[in-house]
Amino acid sequence: MDNKQYNALFSFIWNIANDVLVHAFEKWDYKKIILPFMVLRRIDVLEAIVALLENDFYKPVQLCTLNAIMEDIRAIERDTEGLLDEIMK
Repeated sequence: MDNKQYNALFSFIWNIANDVLVHAFEKWDYKKIILPFMVLRRIDVLEAIVALLENDFYKPVQLCTLNAIMEDIRAIERDTEGLLDEIMK
């Protein structure tokens, strides 16, 4: 979600909340109502992340060992040895 969409959604939700809260609560009581909704929102986000992880969207990858990386570098060096000399001739 880009910043423009986020701001539009934020304004939309705040306007709805403001319309409801203005009739049900005094303005100084808003903070008592807003905080629990923020906590609930964070729980929704955490649930979404857990669902993604449980559905195998995240697949850990085995990292290469340093020895394997060094061997790959040596192989590349062997393959490219002398190429610069050939290019410069």
